[in-house]
Amino acid sequence: MIFYNKIKIFLKRPGQYFRYKKKLLRGLYFHLSKLVHFKTSSSRHLKSNFPKLTTDKFDLILKNEGYKSISYTKLIKNKVNINEVLKTIKYDLKNINPNKLNNTDDGIISLKTSKDFNCQSPELKFVTNKYLIEIVSRYLKCVPILTNLSIWYSPNNKLFEDSSQKYHLDHEDYKQVKGFLFIEDIDINTGPLTVINASQSSNIQKLLNYDMTKSNKRVDDKIIKSLKEKNIIINENIMTGKSGDLLLCDTSSCFHFGSRLGKNPRVILAFQYITPFGFSMDWDWKNSEKLPFKDYKCDSNSLLGKVLGNKI
Repeated sequence: MIFYNKIKIFLKRPGQYFRYKKKLLRGLYFHLSKLVHFKTSSSRHLKSNFPKLTTDKFDLILKNEGYKSISYTKLIKNKVNINEVLKTIKYDLKNINPNKLNNTDDGIISLKTSKDFNCQSPELKFVTNKYLIEIVSRYLKCVPILTNLSIWYSPNNKLFEDSSQKYHLDHEDYKQVKGFLFIEDIDINTGPLTVINASQSSNIQKLLNYDMTKSNKRVDDKIIKSLKEKNIIINENIMTGKSGDLLLCDTSSCFHFGSRLGKNPRVILAFQYITPFGFSMDWDWKNSEKLPFKDYKCDSNSLLGKVLGNKI
């Protein structure tokens, strides 16, 4: 029976057996999945959906960096509904039960999750606007799928072992982009996200023979310090900013941590884009449980439908 269940899971979601492996094996599965799902790959191809660059090239995520900060001013310039989003979330925060703000097992509390939004939500409109989708698509080389949308609150009042407070990589896809919209100002005392760029993170993976199994996924600060002492170039970028600033980061390629001890809590709108070829997707990705917005019919725009995971 156990063997039968393993075969059943493998046939449904074979990526499960690769998502925690080393970078080479994860890459092999991703490219194989992309090749086999050639119709999906073709319909989501970058050039067929964005034949011309319509955004500022300086807003794009560079491959060797793997992350990009976009200011509130730049979002306003690109006609993103950022003020509406900030106003809505700050209003919601006033109505949150205070007792909920300390109930966490890993340093992060989800005040709202994907199921709490709909087509009219300013937050959903924000994370599906064409400006952001083009930036993410040009980095991932295909139109992505929105797989998560949450409001995160970090009390920053306690240390948690084996949590996102330690350096790690995420494992839902070979490459992905997570967005972090700052609802309030974030400084060094607010448990900011700290990021090591993609190029340096790739080198760290090789040096540590890194994989994403439970025992190896988290990397202690002492290990990073020891690499630095061997003259390995590692820049730890502390991502602070003002209310309305946005950080986009490939958390599968960039070592990162956040929500450590601080004097003040942190509130962000967090969201995730992955590809249909990722490890967490069913092989029949259109019926995957990883698509919380697949039944949303916000309008007839095919690009929006692709981002929501509609069957197109």
